[in-house]
Amino acid sequence: MSTRASYNEKLVNGHRILQASFNKDWEEVIELTKGASVMNNLILTKVNRALYENGHLLDKIFSYPQQFGENGIFLDHIAFSRVAIHTSDFYYALGFALETRHWANEAQMDLVRHPIVLKYLVMSYIAIGQEETALKYLRVLSGSRIYRNWCNDIFSMLEAGKAAENPDIKFFRINDPEYDFFAGTKDPVGKLGIFYSSNRDNHMAFEFLVAGHLLKHNIGAVVPLLPDFEKHGFDTFPKAVEEALMIYVARTNDPNHVLRNYSISSGTVERFKDFNSLASSVESKAKRRKVLSKYKDTYWYYLLFSSPYASKK
Repeated sequence: MSTRASYNEKLVNGHRILQASFNKDWEEVIELTKGASVMNNLILTKVNRALYENGHLLDKIFSYPQQFGENGIFLDHIAFSRVAIHTSDFYYALGFALETRHWANEAQMDLVRHPIVLKYLVMSYIAIGQEETALKYLRVLSGSRIYRNWCNDIFSMLEAGKAAENPDIKFFRINDPEYDFFAGTKDPVGKLGIFYSSNRDNHMAFEFLVAGHLLKHNIGAVVPLLPDFEKHGFDTFPKAVEEALMIYVARTNDPNHVLRNYSISSGTVERFKDFNSLASSVESKAKRRKVLSKYKDTYWYYLLFSSPYASKK
């Protein structure tokens, strides 16, 4: 296959992945990315979102090359309108109304009258109590045949004063942070941490916060979150978390004994011993990468080789 044909095939596949994500067909997103060794960070955010939606984010995140670090989860560093629609979609699912509105407005700069952008603007403005602005966008969206019935339902809901009964509006308002804070775009993990501190029942915020800390090599920030795993329905720590905790113990010897009430599976312990044994058996990084290739799906391999923060030596 020619380079041009291969490029075109990847381009078409990328469009299919993005369409599947908008359709919330997460199984299709996973299917379309099987075996992919290189992805741009927009596509990788969709893969990681699909892993979350399928209940596998913290178990399988390192089964995919996470070469963008936390930017394989968050797109806040990209203000381009055609990317901002995806950022808005993420925050909509998270229940973060102000960030949904922010990124939908960014997307609106270029994607004028895009129905998904208009929907996010309508719902986020209603959630934050700016119904007149929401109505402005709702009237525009009502011109879409696909969304006409949806718009009529929202019009009726507003006229009846029943916005608070809408599931999405209710979710936004439940998750509204206790206090306003400048969100910014430079530290999405820190932003999510502040958001989660006011919304500790938000399962999506919890998983992506843990994943963000791991991707930034900030294992110490995961340790205070360990008690929340049980609350969020985990009977045991997910694979990536267990692997991170092995690193934490090896580096710190757990000086505050925070792990004494938790257990790590014997399988993870044995794999960590083998990983270290293989790593110490060779001196050059190239040879180490080769002998450790069977651990490509681990957090340990990510720290040494895949991470953008990994040492280049």
